[in-house]
Amino acid sequence: MAAIDLEAAGAQALAGLSLREDQPIAFWKHSSEATRKASAAVTRRLETYIRAGSLGGKTEWGAAMGCAYALRMSVLDGIKLPRIRKKRVTGVVLCLDYPQQKFSVQPAYLRLLGNWPHKIRWKQDGIVGSLTVKPIGATDDESTWSEVSFISQANLKAGTGARGVDWVHADEPPVERVWREFRKAAHAGEYIYLWITATPLYVSQYGWLRDEYEKQYEGREHHGRIELRLRSLYYDPATGERKSDNAALTTEDLQQLEWRYEKDNAARGPLGG
Repeated sequence: MAAIDLEAAGAQALAGLSLREDQPIAFWKHSSEATRKASAAVTRRLETYIRAGSLGGKTEWGAAMGCAYALRMSVLDGIKLPRIRKKRVTGVVLCLDYPQQKFSVQPAYLRLLGNWPHKIRWKQDGIVGSLTVKPIGATDDESTWSEVSFISQANLKAGTGARGVDWVHADEPPVERVWREFRKAAHAGEYIYLWITATPLYVSQYGWLRDEYEKQYEGREHHGRIELRLRSLYYDPATGERKSDNAALTTEDLQQLEWRYEKDNAARGPLGG
């Protein structure tokens, strides 16, 4: 048996670790068939709504799509992405408020960008106003880098000023008026890519989405839109076994979810989407 060069093997392992830190999005994988289907739907210019339970993987997927467009990736885990033929890609992440941004969707974007070249413009303590991201293969000319703006809907004092946007990700149910404005925010003669990732907790927030995405069309394209469900915890009707649509959740994760919501009469949204 040939001797193993431990030094070379160690160097190779460190190089792999460095690459994961520099560009974690390159190693990202869909954690469910629902998110894979959602990625394909967005690329087909369908407005895509993932209705998911807590820990269903919705925010991670939504951020992966945003990062992939900002980086001008051609493929995301086997899904071919469209080429945006403009000098600069511009995207928007809609948040409910600053706390939801700071502790949920913002960390997902920063985690997936890793050490890849990007610059952060801070709005206030711990709150990102925008990200400037170097696309793969781009030069150091920052005028060609992608821009991702974070908007807290609770802090909007007037209109959105939405225009000239290539993609929009709403994490949690967007305000109806705001979402309708962004639907019309594409560059002249161009398409806009739209996706929503939300856990339906309060009818006051998601009620209009329930009306917009009619239940009988769940999982199917209808009028340029599609709604996909992502369950974080459900029980096999035949065996009673705990299961999840999110393959990244372990048996221990599912047990914790079950305990967390076992006495919660309103657990349908947090668990089943």
